[in-house]
Parts: sequence; C-alpha cells; structure tokens
Amino acid sequence: MHFANNTVLRHAQKQSQQVNSLVKNDPLIPGADLAPDYYLTNFRFLVDWVWERYADLLARDEQQFIQSFRQLDHDAQCLLVRLSSRKGPLFRRDKLHYSEI
Repeated sequence: MHFANNTVLRHAQKQSQQVNSLVKNDPLIPGADLAPDYYLTNFRFLVDWVWERYADLLARDEQQFIQSFRQLDHDAQCLLVRLSSRKGPLFRRDKLHYSEI
C-alpha cells in the first residue's frame, strides 16, 4: 500500500485529526460530536481530493489502491482505515474492538 505511506497523505491525515480534535472539544460549536466513523469520512474526503487533483501523477499501485478501496464495503473501509492508523506491523485479532464495525 504505497499510497498509504505517501507524505502528502500523512500530512493531510494529521491536519484532519487536529481539526477534528479542535471541533470536538470546542464548547462554542453546537453538535460537535463526531460520527462513530468520522475517520472514514475524513479519509474518503482526502482520497477523493487527491484523486480529483492528482490522479494523473499517482503511481499505478496508488491508483489501484484507491480504486480497490472504493469497492470495499463500509465495514471493510472502516477496518482498513483503523488499522492503517495503528502503530506496528502486526495486530492481535482479540485486541481489535471497534463498536462501529
């Protein structure tokens, strides 16, 4: 998954997390609670943004990743995005508990 390691993607994910943190904790923004799958919404937004602007510059494997990702069902997309944000190369199945998936 070369695309997931892309510097632009990592920067955008970090920015998205910072914005979500600010919005969620801002008492002046009514209804700022995030949806359980907010991270998927953000990731899809990011992928679509990159695709719309830079698809012609993406490597073949990056294009294939985006196309394959879009074909996954909602739960599979959620799990992929969740796992990509975890640290480490391996994850114990019994430690994966996501109520929204």
